Amino acid sequence: ITEGIRPDTLFLYMGFGRQTPLLPKIDRKGSSASKLLPLKTAPVCGAMITNTGVRIVRA
Repeated sequence: ITEGIRPDTLFLYMGFGRQTPLLPKIDRKGSSASKLLPLKTAPVCGAMITNTGVRIVRA
């Protein structure tokens, strides 16, 4: 648990993950936004959605 973040909240740095098999040193490293965020845009301005709800379950 991180101080300052609510216990029911997940925070994740985005934009550094890659799914690139042709570049093995960086393939599957980090968190890929394309795998976590839905492919949707705001209808008025076309902005990309930068937050989404998740459900965390025990493995």
